[in-house]
Amino acid sequence: MSRKKLNNYVFMSICEITLELFKKTNYTSHSSYCNSLKMAIKDDKLSSRDKDHLIHISNVLVIIYSFTSEEIGEYICEYLESEAYLVFEKPVKLTQEFFPFSGNW
Repeated sequence: MSRKKLNNYVFMSICEITLELFKKTNYTSHSSYCNSLKMAIKDDKLSSRDKDHLIHISNVLVIIYSFTSEEIGEYICEYLESEAYLVFEKPVKLTQEFFPFSGNW
């Protein structure tokens, strides 16, 4: 499998997870939630909720992909920094709409 395909699968997984986590917050949009998480990581000002969410994302990625902690950190940071959530949100939502039992994290 090419690196680009793997990145897409991982980003889809992260998007599925963050969409579920976002629903438990007071943010008005998934993109504002992800942007806030990106800034919290960048500024090294993670709240306890942010840490819990990052741990949850990490745990799911370990189960699915068997990544190391370092690889998980790289994927999460790349997902947030590149704003991949803007690209993957719609396809993930459509997938969840047509296959409602997929990705119940």
